[in-house]
Amino acid sequence: MRTRIISGTIGAIIVLFLLTLPQPAPGILIFLAWIICSYEFMLMVRAPIPCLIGLILSLLLFSTINFLRKTRWSEVFSYPIDTLPPLALTSLLILIQVIVSIIALTSFKVRLKRLPAITVILIQIFLITWPFASITFLAQTDENRLILVFVLLLTWVGDVSALFAGRTFGNLHITPRLSPGKTLEGLIGSVVGSCVYLFTLGTTYILNPPLERHVMHNPLARIFPNDWLPLVLYSLFFGVLFALAGFFGDITVSAVKRIYSRKDTGTFLPGHGGFYDRIDSLLFIAPLFFLLYSLSEAYALFI
Repeated sequence: MRTRIISGTIGAIIVLFLLTLPQPAPGILIFLAWIICSYEFMLMVRAPIPCLIGLILSLLLFSTINFLRKTRWSEVFSYPIDTLPPLALTSLLILIQVIVSIIALTSFKVRLKRLPAITVILIQIFLITWPFASITFLAQTDENRLILVFVLLLTWVGDVSALFAGRTFGNLHITPRLSPGKTLEGLIGSVVGSCVYLFTLGTTYILNPPLERHVMHNPLARIFPNDWLPLVLYSLFFGVLFALAGFFGDITVSAVKRIYSRKDTGTFLPGHGGFYDRIDSLLFIAPLFFLLYSLSEAYALFI
């Protein structure tokens, strides 16, 4: 436990420091993390050819999303819809991601000893590359790196809250065969931690009115309500949503590990296992937040 806390703290400090540097430092960090996770996954499933196919298709997907985001659709259709095509694709990708996750969980439930090649390809695309793609798009500008730091802190707060609540009060196991350490108390702790984090951060935009005058220069201000009641409802709704998203990503990776009789995806981080183990909660949180941010951009075009 001590090793896990020390290595986790050092890792978090290094990551946050690198994200404060100008590009290309954040982009290189994200790229290396993607490569490490892909490598760990390939070693775990022992299927290099499907993984390679998944990597190639992943690059095509990334290029498609990037093309849709950079194309000036308003000039093509003479209407302010620049954000709508990438928004539609983002929504579709999250839906496919959920389906792939259900396939992985079902594969564990029926006690498969090995994933089919097509499932391996889909996991590489939608449960490894797509989350990192959404992180990359969130970090493309200096302003948006604040968004990425916010998402990472939200994920870590949820994970740490779940860990301490589970260890302190944990008694009711949610998935005893899949992941014995997951308890209802831990999930509730994650929800509470996420809600408190969102509410605390949101209050800064209510208690400090000058921040509201810099909405366009502070991307976080655009996604938080500017009144108390909406902020409370916002924090409760998205706190629950992101906590459940983190839990869903966690058990999905656990399902893949259990199929291959692995406790961890690797040994990259002392006390934590593999790098993919540590970003499992981000698998759905990052794309969901990317969708939320894209929605706020789309909304800004019509007000």
